[in-house]
Amino acid sequence: MFNRSYSESSESLNKVEISAVSSYVDIFMNDLKRNILSLYNPEFEIFKYDTYYSYVFHDTNIIILENSSGKITNISITDYNDFIPIILFENFKELKNLPVRLERLKKLGHERFRNEIKDNLMYQRIQQNEKTCTALWIDYGIEFVIGDSLQLLQKE
Repeated sequence: MFNRSYSESSESLNKVEISAVSSYVDIFMNDLKRNILSLYNPEFEIFKYDTYYSYVFHDTNIIILENSSGKITNISITDYNDFIPIILFENFKELKNLPVRLERLKKLGHERFRNEIKDNLMYQRIQQNEKTCTALWIDYGIEFVIGDSLQLLQKE
């Protein structure tokens, strides 16, 4: 009656109907909610526009969770190229009297600078300052702000 093997049958699958996705979400709703809540990072939470934005720094991207009135209302993803704009490097190049390591970063270019910022965000060496809604690069005492477009910018 069944002439096809399991592997042949599964290889022919290449689409999922919306109804199946909806059923999946219904079945696993509580697990999905717990997973979303577990992503929330109170260690890097910025308040803007009557909303808290929680940043979760991963190797290839940043997950941003929006918290309004104690509820997560949106989840978005951005990459480090958008979050750490070239203008940040351009402003950084103008700083004087930097430690030797940072002076070297100026010479290595914006990609190396971006990777250094990324690594420091991932390993929590750039931390949120709750009192000023800024981010502080602990090792060097350099402050950043999260701009209107939710990008990392140098504090003026």
